[in-house]
Amino acid sequence: MSQESIEVLFFSVWSLIMVVMISRTWILYFIRARKYGGIPPSLESRVRMKFVTQLSKDEVIEGLRSHKPNDIFEYEIRSENDFVYRLWIKGIDQFKGYCKGNAKYRLMIIQKPENTVVWVVLLSCDNETAKERYGWELKGFMEKKIMAVRVE
Repeated sequence: MSQESIEVLFFSVWSLIMVVMISRTWILYFIRARKYGGIPPSLESRVRMKFVTQLSKDEVIEGLRSHKPNDIFEYEIRSENDFVYRLWIKGIDQFKGYCKGNAKYRLMIIQKPENTVVWVVLLSCDNETAKERYGWELKGFMEKKIMAVRVE
């Protein structure tokens, strides 16, 4: 095999790998966009977001504290007092390296007679990309974990 044919083979294999990786990223990106609505950043990330669920306050807390293998975020949740919690998002688990950065949110869980309201307030974030991405993914995360609907 000549040097030139080895270079052509190497370039062909490298190009194929790059096309597969880029295609996979775009396919996953549009699947998530179709599932949760909007394409990030679609102004889903706000400083304050309101979610409403039919679950009780205790069920909401239990749902958020239970980690499952298919959770989108690597996160921790800690209690500040009876109805205020801190949510620390460390990254997106399913896309290692796709979106890095830490975000800290304050969760205020308020039980009402007909439903439970969860206010999510952004405290800090490492970078703007992570802020937009986490805000967008938070909508689907809350829908899946506690069956909450975003109203504001």
